Amino acid sequence: TELSQTEHVGVVVLWPQMASSLMYSGHATSSLSVTIGEQLPPAAAQLSPAGAMTPERFEVACDDVNGRKATFDVETGALDIDGNFVLELAPATGMLTVAPSKGLSMVMAVGSGRGKIQLSCSVWGFFSDKAHLQPLGHNLRVEVKDDVCWQPSTIQSTTESEVLFPASLRGSGSLDKQDIFCQQACRLASNCSHYWRDGSKCFFQYPGKAAKGSSSTRQLITKIDRCTDQTTCVNISIASRWFLSGVYCPQMSAVLKELVYFKKGATVADSFYLVKARTGLCDDEPLAKYALVSRLDGGGAAAHCFTQNVIAEAYGQNAAMASELSAIGSTDALFENRSTAAVVALHPTNCPAPVLQASQEEEEEDAKNEEEQKEAEAEEQPFRVDDILTAVADDFSLDACDCVPEQWGDSMPVSPESFEDIPAFRKEGLSYNHFLPAPFLIVEGQFVCPMAKLMGIPLYDMDGMTMDEDICQSRCLSNPSCNFYWSGTQHDTFACRLYESCPDLVRESGVEGKLMAVMRERSCRIANPDAC
Repeated sequence: TELSQTEHVGVVVLWPQMASSLMYSGHATSSLSVTIGEQLPPAAAQLSPAGAMTPERFEVACDDVNGRKATFDVETGALDIDGNFVLELAPATGMLTVAPSKGLSMVMAVGSGRGKIQLSCSVWGFFSDKAHLQPLGHNLRVEVKDDVCWQPSTIQSTTESEVLFPASLRGSGSLDKQDIFCQQACRLASNCSHYWRDGSKCFFQYPGKAAKGSSSTRQLITKIDRCTDQTTCVNISIASRWFLSGVYCPQMSAVLKELVYFKKGATVADSFYLVKARTGLCDDEPLAKYALVSRLDGGGAAAHCFTQNVIAEAYGQNAAMASELSAIGSTDALFENRSTAAVVALHPTNCPAPVLQASQEEEEEDAKNEEEQKEAEAEEQPFRVDDILTAVADDFSLDACDCVPEQWGDSMPVSPESFEDIPAFRKEGLSYNHFLPAPFLIVEGQFVCPMAKLMGIPLYDMDGMTMDEDICQSRCLSNPSCNFYWSGTQHDTFACRLYESCPDLVRESGVEGKLMAVMRERSCRIANPDAC
C-alpha cells in the first residue's frame, strides 16, 4: 500500500521597485549658468518614485558646442576641459556640484564680448549589471561664463607699452594667434586696463591720466575685470533724454523677485529702474524686451521700452550698441511717441583714489603761503602714488597675484608666508624672487599618476635597499625627466614611484602616500595666494 501526503509551502518572491526617472531641480532638462570663480549650490539627484531602489553609480558625458574636449573621471567624478575643473558628479549619490576653475578663462579667448563655454550633458544613473535594467538619463545644459569682459572703446591716450610676441607667433601667418596672445597677456597683467593691435605688434595701455596737452584718442579693447551678472553695471545713453541716461547697477528686487538695474538720480523723480518688459508697461510695443520705469510696483507705463534684450546685447557684443527705442506716448512733451537712438554698454568699475590726508604742519604751511602753494601744485602734485619698479609714472599697483618685487618687502598685500618663502640669498646674475621652488604637494591619500607615465619600476624599502621620502625626492631631482614622484606605503611596504608626467589622477587601493610635483623652471612667489 502506498501512502501519499501533500504539503503546502508559501514562497515569498521579492521584486524590488526600481527608480524610473532622474531629475535635477524638478525638471526633465536642467539649465545651469555660472561665472568662473563662483560655485552653485550642490544639487541632489531627484529619483522617483520615492523609496524606490536607486542606481548603483552615476556618470556624466558632455559635449562642448565649440568642440573643446570634456573629460569625465569615473573614479573621482570630476569633469574638466583641458585639465580645468568644471563640475563634479558624485559617482555614488549623483550629487552635482558646479564650480568652474579660474584656468577655464584661458580657453575663452574672444575678440570682444564675454567668453563662455556651453556644455550639452547627459547624466546617467546605472543599476547593477545583474539587474539588466536600462540606465536612467537626464539632459543637462551648463553655461560657464568668463569673469572678464572685453569692450571696444575710444578713449584718450595715456601711458602705453609694447608686448613682444614669442618667436613662434611672429609673422603674418599667425595673426589670429597673436590676437589671442595679446588678449590673454592683458588678462594676466594686473596693470593692463586696455590693449590694442597695430599690425603685428601688441600694446597695453595703463590706467591713469593723459599727458598734459594731449588730446589724441585711440580705439582699443577695454578689460572689464570681475565681470558678473550680479556686480557689473551698464551705461545707458539716450539722445535728448539726459534724465534717463546714466549708470544702472544690478540689484535683487524683493517686489519682482528678479534682478533689476537701478540708476540713482539726484532726486526720486530722476531715479529709474531697468526691468524686463511685462504686461502693462509696453502695450504700444508688443515686442519690447526691457523697459525703464520709475516704480517697481507696476504703477504707470514705462518711460522707455527697448525692443532688444539690451543686457544680453551688452554682454554678448560688448560694443557701443545702437538700439532703437520707442518712447511711450504721454501728455509730457518729453515723452512723445518717436524712435530715439540709444547706446548701451558695460560700465567698467574704477578704483577710488587713495585718501591722502595732509598733516597739520602742511595745513599750517598752506595757510601761510596759500598763493605760493597754489603755484607749486600747478607744476607738481603734492602726493605721488607710484610703482617705482616700472617706467610708467604714477602707476601704483601690486595685486595679490603679482610677483613680489625686492623693494616691496613685506608690506601689504604681501603675506608673511610669501615673504618667508622667498630666498634671502641668490646666485649671481639671478634677480630677486626668481628661483626654483621646492617640490610641492599635489594630493595625499590613495591617488597616484597613470601607470603609463611611470619611469621604470617602483622602488621598495626591502631586499637591502633603504627607501624613504627624502631618498625618493633626491632620485627624482637627479633625473631631468622626472616631474612627479609618489612616496608612501604600498601594502605596508614603503615605496617610491617616479613619473615623467601626470595628466590624470588615478585612485589605487592598497596605497597611502603623497604625490609631489617638481618644478624644473625658475618661478616667483606671488604676494598672497589665498587672496589671489
